[in-house]
Amino acid sequence: MKRVGLTIAILLFFTKLYAKTDSLTVYVFLSEECPVCQNQTLPLRELYAQFKNQGVSFVAVFSNPSSADSTILSFRARYDLPFRAVFDSTQQMAKRLNAQITPEVVIVNHAQNDAIVYRGAVDNAYPALGKRRTIVTEHFLHDALVALLKGSKNYLTNTKAVGCYITF
Repeated sequence: MKRVGLTIAILLFFTKLYAKTDSLTVYVFLSEECPVCQNQTLPLRELYAQFKNQGVSFVAVFSNPSSADSTILSFRARYDLPFRAVFDSTQQMAKRLNAQITPEVVIVNHAQNDAIVYRGAVDNAYPALGKRRTIVTEHFLHDALVALLKGSKNYLTNTKAVGCYITF
């Protein structure tokens, strides 16, 4: 498990390291204890499978003080997360990318000088905390990735993430 205690300059290095040759990196802020995170692992696995060979990297970031290597590894195994994960023990990634909620997604576009091009929810499965839709009707992360890969600017760049707060 990678521990990330970073300065801003080193964060950009890690962004490029994790991205390899990919043009987009999807940072998914997660918490092992958050039921919303647990329920969003299926769509995240599906999105990873769909986009992993299209220039998109996924990185799970665990930024809560209650996280530990063992609980992160257990979460990854239990929910079969296929993409890399980092333990942001100093919360520098969360602060740098201004993540506040888990699950919260931040897409960084490396072709645009590491610009943040999307921030928010995976989809509209949770309109409010404790309220889960039976049918998901909007797929924010999917739609943003499709638009970005096509070079389109026709997508929502910011949606409201619903879940558990990152404790700073």
